[in-house]
Amino acid sequence: MIYHYCNATAFKGIISTKEVWLTDITKLNDITEYESGFDLILDVLQEKGLAEKPDFLNIQTDKLNENFQILIGCFSSEGDAGSQWRLYADDSKGLSIGFDENEIDQFNLFNRVAANGHQPIISHVKLCKVHYIKDEFVGKVRSFIDRMEQSVSPIKDQLTALALRRFAVLYKDQYFKDEREIRAVVEIEPCRDEGYAIDIRVNAYKEEARFHKLLTSYQNLSAIKEVIIGPNCSYSPEDVRGMLTEQGIEKVEIRYSSGRGRYRNVSM
Repeated sequence: MIYHYCNATAFKGIISTKEVWLTDITKLNDITEYESGFDLILDVLQEKGLAEKPDFLNIQTDKLNENFQILIGCFSSEGDAGSQWRLYADDSKGLSIGFDENEIDQFNLFNRVAANGHQPIISHVKLCKVHYIKDEFVGKVRSFIDRMEQSVSPIKDQLTALALRRFAVLYKDQYFKDEREIRAVVEIEPCRDEGYAIDIRVNAYKEEARFHKLLTSYQNLSAIKEVIIGPNCSYSPEDVRGMLTEQGIEKVEIRYSSGRGRYRNVSM
């Protein structure tokens, strides 16, 4: 199960549209997204004398949104964490939506194939675990590069670069480890049309940000399996059940956060 924290308004939007938005990685709260991971990768490439190879130059941070684009959506493996309630759920007044990870993956694949006229597709949204321990991350990068360098494939540099680009998306500083993040990732290259529908919205910083709508349902099937009501959310389980039923979403476990009753409300 993976969880998406949100405020009450976003909750209503997600259950009505069955969508979670994946946003341009350069337009998020953390301005070091991609860069912090790629800097560690670059150190390994330099250590091995590979940094100046064209395929690796083409995935450096300054090439993001020029040679390639990355959109991400944020989930957590923990659905009832105090830090998450405060940061991402309207200071604990929101909700946490639990999705079946396998169903999101399968439904996205089905929807992508259907949208492509039931023809083969090049890619679909990937769900990947974020790494927070620097030494472990660097070790995995180093081992991967060593394995790829043994390949005799004429396109090994291209394949390595594509994988390292993905690696860079999946590292965050240990400061963020409480988030236990699972990322939904879309990688887009302007030189090839992969059929992703991209829209533009204005983010919290008044910037235009490209985004992709990840459907969390397929036909009448929903990946939503659980809803946790935030510590200071005004909704009751009956309220949430009614909203879900209205949208045709059934068989969902609904419960209060374990932090219920532990917060004092500020009098206005």
